[in-house]
Amino acid sequence: MLNKLMWCDEHNCPRVRVGDEYECAIERIDAHLMGKQIQDIIPTSAKSPLTLVFHDGHTLPLLCPNCGDSYHTQTDEEDKILDELAALYVIGVAYAEPGAADADSPEMIVLALGRTPDADPNNPDAIVEELYVHLDSARRLTCPGKRRPQSRRRTYRRRRE
Repeated sequence: MLNKLMWCDEHNCPRVRVGDEYECAIERIDAHLMGKQIQDIIPTSAKSPLTLVFHDGHTLPLLCPNCGDSYHTQTDEEDKILDELAALYVIGVAYAEPGAADADSPEMIVLALGRTPDADPNNPDAIVEELYVHLDSARRLTCPGKRRPQSRRRTYRRRRE
């Protein structure tokens, strides 16, 4: 019975705990990230997972849908990930039930990314990338102005002479 209380009937997905409240995982991502452009990444460190940074300051950690830890990437792969995702927009979000992809697949959130903010996620040609993330990615999404680690890109400042 407790499981049903933590379930969003409207979107047929789990609710995630954010502070003292429970929010629908789909609604949370939709409200904060829909139509937002990926600008940068925060590299994996001992204290934080690989994290997407959006143009308005929102951040979304990329957590492995299988184990909930940071995506399993090497440091040199993170630049490639940034190259592939930079300038793409979140155009859709969905919940995948356990076993949806194959018998062993976990439940996860699927983000559809496109080249324009108003691309139709129901048109397969509009989807450039799909990201599969753990439900905790939705829970750990941060809003602008909240604590945020340093991003990968560094601003170059010339020394005054």
